[in-house]
Amino acid sequence: MSQSYNPCMLKHVLQTTNLTKMSSLITGSFLPPALLKKWDTARERAKYDTFAYKGLKFSSPTQELVYALANNKQCTKCTQHKPLAYFVGNTSGSDPFDKDGYRLRRPECSDCTKAANVGKNVAKRIAKKNNIPYKAPSGTTCAVCGCEPKRGNGLVFDHCHKKELFRGYACNSCNRSMGVLGDDIAGMLKVINYLNKTEKVKFYQDEGGNLHIATD
Repeated sequence: MSQSYNPCMLKHVLQTTNLTKMSSLITGSFLPPALLKKWDTARERAKYDTFAYKGLKFSSPTQELVYALANNKQCTKCTQHKPLAYFVGNTSGSDPFDKDGYRLRRPECSDCTKAANVGKNVAKRIAKKNNIPYKAPSGTTCAVCGCEPKRGNGLVFDHCHKKELFRGYACNSCNRSMGVLGDDIAGMLKVINYLNKTEKVKFYQDEGGNLHIATD
């Protein structure tokens, strides 16, 4: 007979000091069903099997879910600290795991991801009306860094999350970087001001609104 969700057992697991060891001993019956359904999919299990040679921290998404429930991360959008379990897997790039063997997660929480997806669909509809394709046309380069698309770093449809308008096609690396920094000008300015503590450069804005580094 199958077991039902056991919150008491889960609480005990989350209080242990050796989560890696404990996660290999429990079964999905001790985990929240809604989260388990999202984490333990055929596609996710295939990722753990494919990249097992890297020496992953966990052998399955169910095992990593225990770790993800016990460790928090700050959302770059709403700025709330939430368990890693509430951050969906990052699908951009060819390797879904970081150098330490943990599953890569999006910088924003699942609630903010859902809201962003709604906005993205709005941007896609507006772009379609203006004959802008969702997939970058052949020969397109990254609108941010100018690189050509390649395996593991292709071009994605990038849009403004405030106005829900198409901005351009950005490579995965630039798209992820903007997301980590909040995907807005305020977040970028924080980085610029930080770097400028030592570089001490001056900027000017041309008639088209583009910023440049002053050379004199």
